[in-house]
Amino acid sequence: MIRARANIVDRMIEEAVNRARHMDETLDFWGFGGGFDARWYRLMREMDDVIVSHQEVEEPALMEFKDELLASSSFANAWERIRKHAAAKHTWTVQESESRPLVTLEGVSTRLGPQKTLVLLERIRLDAPDASVIIDLPGFLNSSVGMGGRPAVVGSVRSRWSSATTSGAAQIRTDQIRALGFEVVEDSWFAARPELRAPSGMPICSGMEAFRVMLLQPS
Repeated sequence: MIRARANIVDRMIEEAVNRARHMDETLDFWGFGGGFDARWYRLMREMDDVIVSHQEVEEPALMEFKDELLASSSFANAWERIRKHAAAKHTWTVQESESRPLVTLEGVSTRLGPQKTLVLLERIRLDAPDASVIIDLPGFLNSSVGMGGRPAVVGSVRSRWSSATTSGAAQIRTDQIRALGFEVVEDSWFAARPELRAPSGMPICSGMEAFRVMLLQPS
């Protein structure tokens, strides 16, 4: 699921950058809660003519560890260019930008849960009215919160291979997003795929959780 999701998010970013390039616009890229994602190095090097700044927003402890690790690595020069924002999750937002913001919330919903994800979307909409947002919702997202404040995985193993529309991917509705002032430009759903097993019971092909990726623009 993570590989498939990353491919979709990459494609949406590339298309947004190509549209901006065609219109002779520039963008500020904001990545929220990306953890150790390396898109800032892997993808952005080819987009310097459009993306004028790359902002990473993460929780303080994780940002400190990531910064310490990368500052002493062979990626130090590239990482030094990234603008880093260490902040608690409940304060995450897009700050003042030089150009129109392009925001990714990849994996964020699994850390916040659906209701707090909607609160974050509302905060971004208020603080950056012209921002476009790419957001994913995995099939195992649950509205209940388990130990340590983390969203809990729902249902039995069998239920995790059910229709994407009955999974956590549907826990944020398009009407809720529109109510925040966003237009849903793309809403891509991907069905779960159970693992493939040999007659002996040995797994020979891993499965994939259901997930959903949306591209939102201000309405």
